[in-house]
Amino acid sequence: MTERGPVVLAVLPGLDPDGGTEQSFVATAGSLVEAGVVLHLAVLSGRQGLVPAAERLGVVVHDLSSVPPTVLHRAGAIRSLARRTGAELLHASLHDATIPTQLAAATARLPVLVSWVNVTYGPSREGEVGVSRPGLAVLRIEETVLGRLSRSWYQAVTPEVGRLTAAAVRAPASRVLLGERGRDPARFPFRGARPGDLPPELGLPDGASMVLAVGRQEPQKGYERLLAAFGKVALHHPDAHLVVAGRPGAASPELERLRASSPVAARIHFPGQWDDVAGLLRAADVVVCTSRREGAAGALVEAMAVGAPLVAMPVPGLDGILVDGRNALVVPEDRLDTAIDDVLAAPAAAAARARVARRDFETRFTTAASARRLAEIYRTVARAGHGGAGRAASSGRFPSVDSVR
Repeated sequence: MTERGPVVLAVLPGLDPDGGTEQSFVATAGSLVEAGVVLHLAVLSGRQGLVPAAERLGVVVHDLSSVPPTVLHRAGAIRSLARRTGAELLHASLHDATIPTQLAAATARLPVLVSWVNVTYGPSREGEVGVSRPGLAVLRIEETVLGRLSRSWYQAVTPEVGRLTAAAVRAPASRVLLGERGRDPARFPFRGARPGDLPPELGLPDGASMVLAVGRQEPQKGYERLLAAFGKVALHHPDAHLVVAGRPGAASPELERLRASSPVAARIHFPGQWDDVAGLLRAADVVVCTSRREGAAGALVEAMAVGAPLVAMPVPGLDGILVDGRNALVVPEDRLDTAIDDVLAAPAAAAARARVARRDFETRFTTAASARRLAEIYRTVARAGHGGAGRAASSGRFPSVDSVR
């Protein structure tokens, strides 16, 4: 008989399919419910495209989009909802949800778990277009003060995300627990040594090889570096095409300008948001990550699942997931074009690394493994909130990030 887990009220700013955090929530929700967790979800905005999918999995969804978008109003609504649902702990992800949820937890005297899903602080963030150092300083102060006021616990999606963020907001290491993200292997089946057929909707010519990146067109993704590298790769591979699949964003005007000025502009494609990401990954000859910062990088986990060869630049937050020469090629910017060229020129070696990546996925990044970890974290935090010891590291299976080296 399944042990009943705690009653959890999760809080998200929205639930749309173009967000990695939102996708990960839905990906693990069914397994959490099967594990006995009573899962409620408060959605703070009208972005609710994935709500039907969440409800089919047994999540009870509460629409808080009519609540005025101030911290105090949202905190009051979350506190009232927690009381009505009998929530034993609150779980917040993303800044717009985290701040009011921590305030609600502090005033309601409920334990709260905050997910750290990206590297928010540090040089990689300060150099981003549109990000101000004073703004980051204010955000850090908010997180530090509210974290102490609410005595928050934290789920870090990778060890490095946990270490970097804990240092920035001065969180106790014992309260930062590792809970890696997962994907459903049935949705991302292993493709084998050869890429699948190119989606005809892309309009790529027969026999083309596809260099692929997946994600929103935001400065964080560093796609301008990918376009520059592809310009060099294209000289040696006349059949190569670059596809950047993801909805437009703040970086789109610059990317369009760079494409227009490229001598291989006809081989650079921006198809927008793509529904069948698994099919796209299965057809890719190489998947490339040029991000300045990442959390768990869902698209890379999905590429590992299908067995697509990977090339990435060193990214704060991804240490220990992609290992150069083992399951990917991880290179500095000035070697990006060479690494992509190596994958296209030596597909057998690339396929061997991809097989290792698939094994890593099966060990660490399935939805079942992710849900088991998160369910145990929920139980740990709920016990701690009721006076229990709450020592997740004691079993060795759900360690604090400080113990993972």
